[in-house]
Amino acid sequence: MKKTVCAFFVGSVLTLIMSGCYSDKVKLSEDEIALLKSGQDIVISAETGEIKGSAADKKGIKKICKDCGYPKGSLRQQLIVNASRKLDAETLQKLKEKKDIVISGKTGAVKGTEKDKKPSTEICPDCGQPKGSLKTSIFHMMQGD
Repeated sequence: MKKTVCAFFVGSVLTLIMSGCYSDKVKLSEDEIALLKSGQDIVISAETGEIKGSAADKKGIKKICKDCGYPKGSLRQQLIVNASRKLDAETLQKLKEKKDIVISGKTGAVKGTEKDKKPSTEICPDCGQPKGSLKTSIFHMMQGD
């Protein structure tokens, strides 16, 4: 009986820990959503992991995620941890690099990547961005897809 209770307790604690780090739904503020929907280039900070100029970026650094090295709960950390299975290898590599990355307002992809150079001509009906772009991944993560 003790082993069952112990196993249940450990399982519950692990579930709570995992759900905190690995939520499939990204949470963004209204100013971040507005920036993503705009047609302008967006910079995701290497320091804060947030969209530069957003309220979240101005708050500063939080506790660092030991898996990816970015602040826990930041947009960049959530993309690396949660969307990695949906992103192409080149985009994921750019996200993991400790440099600011620029997301193109035109293609929705990380500037300089293959997806930026050759964007999809097919547009996602849900978000209006080229299918398969980083912006599309972010919008779908906001909805919990």
